[in-house]
Amino acid sequence: MLGYLDEVGSGQYFGRMFLDAARDAIKTRVADPLGMSVEVAARGIFDLANAQMADAVRLVSVAQGVDPRELTLVAFGGAGPVHAWAIAQQLLISTILIPPYPGVYSAVGLLGADFRVDLSRGLRVVLETQATNEMQAQGHDADTVEVRYSADMRYLGQSYEVNVSLPVCVPVDSRQAQAAFHVENARLYGHASDGEPVEVITVRVSASIAGERPKLARDEPGTTASQHRTRDLSFDGDVLSTPVHSRRSMSTIINGPAAIEQSDTTIIVPPGAQVHMLANGCLRLELPKFEALAKKYGL
Repeated sequence: MLGYLDEVGSGQYFGRMFLDAARDAIKTRVADPLGMSVEVAARGIFDLANAQMADAVRLVSVAQGVDPRELTLVAFGGAGPVHAWAIAQQLLISTILIPPYPGVYSAVGLLGADFRVDLSRGLRVVLETQATNEMQAQGHDADTVEVRYSADMRYLGQSYEVNVSLPVCVPVDSRQAQAAFHVENARLYGHASDGEPVEVITVRVSASIAGERPKLARDEPGTTASQHRTRDLSFDGDVLSTPVHSRRSMSTIINGPAAIEQSDTTIIVPPGAQVHMLANGCLRLELPKFEALAKKYGL
């Protein structure tokens, strides 16, 4: 309804969507009961989804003392690049990074993930041999296994634990482990109580072998002629005739508003934004700076 997705599907890979059915569903389920137009209802649905996702980002940033304005938002998943620009606006983030295949980003990561065995015990026992044996049972060479130790520690009586990396040596120096805990607790929560007793709840060992990173084919920009299409897209209530580009044929720089289509997603570029094609195949989407966004949202 907002024009972000092509009715025939992104890159015509996944069949056809039915605009009339979408309009009827929104009209009967949302717009008519609330006494509003279908277009306003569609925008409200989109805004609500973005607000919920922005809140989720705040939980892993602002709630942990990290200012999202200083970070880059990585957009992945089939719908990630559709929503990323609006989520970034709410968080006053000015840079979005979009990998070459965002729709299958998690699957690609799984293919290239390290082989790893994690063991933990509620008692102080040596786990390295067991972890290494499990890696061997999976067919890996024990000589290439990298072993890491850590422990879940807390101040006596504290209701939560902090995982602390420990040196690869047995026995572990308890004073060194306590010092590492104080440093990590201060980093996470802003305080440390050096004189308080510390207890170890769980001892952990991780045995890992580096995985092989998958090699992805990448189309170079300019290999296919641009389609020179346009589509009506809605941005903050304004409907704009917007250029539609193919990612494989886009130029090095694109100014918004624009839609960039590929087989696994559609990338939405709002007015005033600019997209740069990077040498590694990623796209960097630059939004208006914080001042303009803060003024827009009254922050």
